Amino acid sequence: MIFKILFTSYQAIVMRLAIDLNLFDVVLQRTDADATNATDRVTVNQVACDTKAENAFVARIMRFLSSMGMLKQLSRDTFTRTSLTESFCSNTFLSQAIIHYTHLQTFITALPEYFKATDYKNPSYESSAPFQFVLNPTFSHYSLYLANNPYYQNATSTALTPFWSLFNTPWFEIYPIDRIRNSPPSPFNRTLWPALISHPSKKPMPPPLPRSKILLVDIGGDGQTLQALHARYPHLPGPLVLQHPPNTLVPSLQGIRTYTYNYFAPQPIKGARVYVLNNILHEWADDRIFGILEQVKNAMRNESVLLVVEKVIPDKDVGLMDLVQDWSEMVCYARRERTEGEFREILRRVGFRVGVAWKGDAGVDARLGISTGMRMMVLEAKLAGAGKFRWELDSVAFVGDLIYSIP
Repeated sequence: MIFKILFTSYQAIVMRLAIDLNLFDVVLQRTDADATNATDRVTVNQVACDTKAENAFVARIMRFLSSMGMLKQLSRDTFTRTSLTESFCSNTFLSQAIIHYTHLQTFITALPEYFKATDYKNPSYESSAPFQFVLNPTFSHYSLYLANNPYYQNATSTALTPFWSLFNTPWFEIYPIDRIRNSPPSPFNRTLWPALISHPSKKPMPPPLPRSKILLVDIGGDGQTLQALHARYPHLPGPLVLQHPPNTLVPSLQGIRTYTYNYFAPQPIKGARVYVLNNILHEWADDRIFGILEQVKNAMRNESVLLVVEKVIPDKDVGLMDLVQDWSEMVCYARRERTEGEFREILRRVGFRVGVAWKGDAGVDARLGISTGMRMMVLEAKLAGAGKFRWELDSVAFVGDLIYSIP
């Protein structure tokens, strides 16, 4: 068992070399039944000739591929295709996945030296990620590195798109939208207000804060989710605002106000009813997350709600796909996948009162054999000193969006 695990790195690299040489394409072309002069077998010399590689090296690769069932060896120098051969031709999902993950091995194999040099501290700064340890900080960010290496950028995009598509469910299909769609009670509800001010307890009631006209602010989004929300619920009680990062292109959006915003800067929209951070926080280490959340907190009023939309890993029994994703985040970006509890703790440390979390289903792609225990989560939070959430009390009185119990 242990040797099988140890030898997988050899298998992956041999497959990568075959893909870089277009060896699988050559074998298919040479054994294509519809091609002129094609046969059901191919020789090492033919493949070496077509790939411009040395015969002895090609023979080594083909023997290794035969041991994995990707080719079938008929004699010392003769091979034929198998049912797996076509799956690893150029630009298939599997070939691009192999390029992506074997490329990451360049950095993963340097982890022992990296952690020895850093006294085995968990990476927390994007400027000192393991990939930079290998490349000697040539690039300030892994995304910039990919932008300058389209071969790897294409492989990364192709390999990870099916995984990310498992989390395509819009947050408003997980979160009970009636909490946004229903207009809040008037702060001067004539039925409840007299009971509040005349109750024997004579508890002082804070004056209602002025309500912002903005219903929802999507901080750092690309506009697609907000446009889908508007299309699904065109009569929401208030304007929708998209704050997209600088230097990003946003398509024309119908019924949505758009502004450029750096989420490390002071939030210009004060007192909106709902602020949404949709798949933003996971891109940053804890110290940067604190900065983002502080800007939102400083703009919120007691009636405001923050929705944190993120994918979360289980507290235990984490699957291999999720563990690989977590380590890939560490290697490339010095960041990590988090549990629900870790997000809750971060919000509390900034000064939020955390409420209910709604979660989607675990993702499975049976066609590609991809499964994950990660689930999309929508976590609701308010200012620490704000009134209680609506679900916390059976007998309540609403003042604005604040909630007070009637003793």
